[in-house]
Amino acid sequence: MFLTVSLLLAAACLIPAAAKLLGHPKMRHAAAHFGIPWPRYQLIGLAELAAASGIVIGLWWLPLGIAGAAGMVHPRAQRARMDAGTRTRA
Repeated sequence: MFLTVSLLLAAACLIPAAAKLLGHPKMRHAAAHFGIPWPRYQLIGLAELAAASGIVIGLWWLPLGIAGAAGMVHPRAQRARMDAGTRTRA
């Protein structure tokens, strides 16, 4: 079960990381929407890639897995906070 959850978390981080690093049009649109310069937005993808790598390597070395999971949570929390700031209130 631990292996399955770890691999799912790594995939959940790796897929958007690849889209950011490869310049997918939806990611470019998101960067423009949030007012983030594209090179900086790609750094988020790099952080997500590092988090996914840390989670996978953490299957063999636990401290790195914990660091990877923490790294995965931070960009997601940032994005949720940015999304909340763009919503209009009725």
